[in-house]
Amino acid sequence: MKTINTLILLTALGGSACATTITQTKTKAAYLAGNPEVLTFSKFDSSLGQLTGITVGFSFVKSGGSLAVDNDGTLGGSVLFRHDLESYLTSSTVNIGSSSVYNTALARSTASFTVGANDGDNTDTFDIGTSDHHVYNAVTKTTTFATENISSNFWGDYIGTGNYDIHFETIQSYSASGIGGLQTLGLAASVTPTVTVTYDYTPTAIPELASWMMICLGLGGALFIRRRSV
Repeated sequence: MKTINTLILLTALGGSACATTITQTKTKAAYLAGNPEVLTFSKFDSSLGQLTGITVGFSFVKSGGSLAVDNDGTLGGSVLFRHDLESYLTSSTVNIGSSSVYNTALARSTASFTVGANDGDNTDTFDIGTSDHHVYNAVTKTTTFATENISSNFWGDYIGTGNYDIHFETIQSYSASGIGGLQTLGLAASVTPTVTVTYDYTPTAIPELASWMMICLGLGGALFIRRRSV
């Protein structure tokens, strides 16, 4: 029975080694959105085993940023403020697919406020000190983690020694709508990106484990023969 239990344990260990993952997670401290950030990842070492899948994913946090309006129109009213930060991934060294990773992830902050009619300031002057203006401070937003399964046609880009770069790109936009005559002035938000690359692979066979299983099989056979001979 002890031999049988040992065989079951070794078989379970061998089965658990058949599917293994390596996940690399890179993040950047908050910085003003607008310029691409470069994140560096290690290639997959083929000596570890047979690659079976690659997944690239990312998310980000948008914080800060603001939008100010100055109403130069003759009517006041409700104004919808919108402050957006979009991001996506690019790379010149590996192919990261053409689906969700290339599609833009969006963090949007919106709010409505009442703005008074023009109080007499010149239309070519951005005046935020009176009742015909408002400043909206955008709220913090976190995007949902988006992933892309990389086609096996491109796995060769990821295999070998050394590193490759993935660029985290951002696009910032804002708007104010609801009444005519609005001038706008936006301030950039900060962004904190997180990007992951996961390798799924089947490990190279472990000789020591195979040898132990053969030994246990031999012991089991010997015990079986011995028991039959009693």
